[in-house]
Amino acid sequence: MKTRSLLVIGIVALLCASGLQAQTTTTKPWYASVSVGYATASWSDVKGGYGIGVAVGNVIQNHHYVEVEAIYLRHDLDEPVRWSGNFTSIPVLATYRYAILFGASGWSLQLGGSVGGAFQKVKESSPYASYSSSKTVAALGGQALAVYKINDTISAHAGVKSIWTDKINAGTDSGFDTMFTVGASFHF
Repeated sequence: MKTRSLLVIGIVALLCASGLQAQTTTTKPWYASVSVGYATASWSDVKGGYGIGVAVGNVIQNHHYVEVEAIYLRHDLDEPVRWSGNFTSIPVLATYRYAILFGASGWSLQLGGSVGGAFQKVKESSPYASYSSSKTVAALGGQALAVYKINDTISAHAGVKSIWTDKINAGTDSGFDTMFTVGASFHF
């Protein structure tokens, strides 16, 4: 299935979920979220990096979260002497999470999966030459988040997200970016 088709499916799922808003028991079902994190890659020549994510979503009946998220991931490449390079990936994902609530404590565990696409770019340079390539590939993800609801408007979260992407460049294998994140959601 093409990346564009996966993105359309994700957006349609979000719109369908918003139609269920009348059934929700939360007073502020819409939210915007921001997160930052440290990212490790499964590719041997890619060093750890950082990630910044933004999302918008809807809460349905306090347990179901449907969102669209974009993440900016940046890694340096482990290059030979006198070479430098970086790898950038921007996954855009449609995500479903299920929240396991821990009573009235405000804490929940959220587990979910994602589907979408990622725009990837590799840049390498030396004193004598430079090289750049980009590609849009399929992306799948899974996540586990610990969430604390501070009040009806703000919640904080920390967790792990793993994003599988197809080949990053010609001749390389598919692999994972695993991101350890912290962030906040603002409900409206």
